[in-house]
Amino acid sequence: MFKYSGKTLEELKSLSLKDFSELLPSKLRRKVKRGFTEQEEKLLKKIRNGEKNIKTHCRDMIVLPEMVGLTISIYNGKEFIPVKIVEEMIGHRLGEFSMTRKIAQHSGVATKKKTTLRK
Repeated sequence: MFKYSGKTLEELKSLSLKDFSELLPSKLRRKVKRGFTEQEEKLLKKIRNGEKNIKTHCRDMIVLPEMVGLTISIYNGKEFIPVKIVEEMIGHRLGEFSMTRKIAQHSGVATKKKTTLRK
């Protein structure tokens, strides 16, 4: 069973944004206290209206309990990556789940040329 700071998901969803911010670490709590940007407010409005296809550039938006269960497409600098929000993501930022760099995958092991010693 999932718990965040000793609260279940249902309890978190019933909390106001101010009460939820008290459970967050200090850096995230300060962001909520200062207020969200205009783009983040638009994203929250889309979430609360129940839109299906949500796309965002707000990689620094905090994952809130009301986002759990949604699929949000997050921009990684090149394309929108669909991310399904689950309970364990609460309190993290959206950008953490949409990687901006790819892991280098090389085709194979390089072979060294055999050198022969001449006498």
